Amino acid sequence: MRSQGYRGASGAFPAVLPRTHEEGPRTGAPGRRRVGDHGGMTSAAEISSLSSTLSELHDRVTAMAEGALATGDEDMAHELIAVERALGGALRRLRRFGQGQGQGTQR
Repeated sequence: MRSQGYRGASGAFPAVLPRTHEEGPRTGAPGRRRVGDHGGMTSAAEISSLSSTLSELHDRVTAMAEGALATGDEDMAHELIAVERALGGALRRLRRFGQGQGQGTQR
């Protein structure tokens, strides 16, 4: 049976309050920025950075999947190949969107 996650006393999921750039992920610790706050990067630059990072992650997962196949660990290989496909799709979508942003399209 899968967990439905934490629910408050009312049975509803607790509200998530927005974090400031001075708060950490869940602790409120100083020094962490919010998601999407990348020190003044333009949208095109941020998308390019995300594409590069996602591409590196895709390559690492691909190498792990190939290693799992080589060692005969079919269960791990199967799962990693599924992750690789999902990352590949996400990477294609991000690059396609980034190309549209680089051409000056306004949304």
